[in-house]
Amino acid sequence: MDTHIETVHNCEHCGISYLNLRQHVCDRIGQRGGHVGPGPAQVNYSFFKPIIRAHRGVVEDYKYTVPDDVVFTDEDKFFKHIHDPLARLLKEHIRFWHGINVIFRQLTELEDIKTGERRWKYLGTNSITIRHENFINECIQFMVDFILMQLDIYNSNGSGHKITAIQEAIVTIGQSKPIRGRGYLPIPECLKRRKGLLNIKGEDGLCFKYCVVASFHKKQVEKIKTIIRRLDKLPIKGAAHRMAIHRELQLGLNYEKYFDEYNWDGLSFPIALEDITIFEENNGISVNCYKNVEQI
Repeated sequence: MDTHIETVHNCEHCGISYLNLRQHVCDRIGQRGGHVGPGPAQVNYSFFKPIIRAHRGVVEDYKYTVPDDVVFTDEDKFFKHIHDPLARLLKEHIRFWHGINVIFRQLTELEDIKTGERRWKYLGTNSITIRHENFINECIQFMVDFILMQLDIYNSNGSGHKITAIQEAIVTIGQSKPIRGRGYLPIPECLKRRKGLLNIKGEDGLCFKYCVVASFHKKQVEKIKTIIRRLDKLPIKGAAHRMAIHRELQLGLNYEKYFDEYNWDGLSFPIALEDITIFEENNGISVNCYKNVEQI
């Protein structure tokens, strides 16, 4: 099969978003807008059936149709019925895309309590971002609460409607591409003279790991490198020593042995801004991020 070189777009066969794909050779043509969603081999279609694949495979719609002999008039009971298949569907996409945007809609029959008139109406949520499968249950509960809130707002206008039937549920799932780090960049000119900044160099997109570890183990690296310089009979005082140690502190290689002391579960690198909260919850550590706007 023909090959092509990926440039600024994402590869269909990868599970994560890469930064630089100029050297990446792909053996598949087409669908170059992003990672194509999981296919029949990865997703169970027995409950939610696929109906649409849009935007070259990175947005997908699934529908569940309530059987004719089953009637749901209670929102909580309906979500209890679809909870496990819906959670499984979301989990399969999160594992493939490492982050998804979800919109849930349900076709609901509403009856006017005063007149008995019935009408079909779609109730649903706005886009919900899920970055880790641990938040799936929380997301589903939010869907229930959001739809019930919609119904309350609808009835607050004096219409007085109740649910008499739920016919179908449609789940739209798209790949989430949040703002991510770009790896190592030279420090801006306006910040070069600030002695409190440490710009750690690494070529593997693990800049967040380096920064976190350096904040806790900088003195240990400094001590080890000073001992090595002493053993090599190099000066351990003065400007030359300080410059040499500063260069060592900016090498990511010196921090890698400390990575295992932290929990990186649920993270993909380069890290997304939204994922920093996952690291904070995993490790009980607070992280501050600063943005350089023009000149400081």
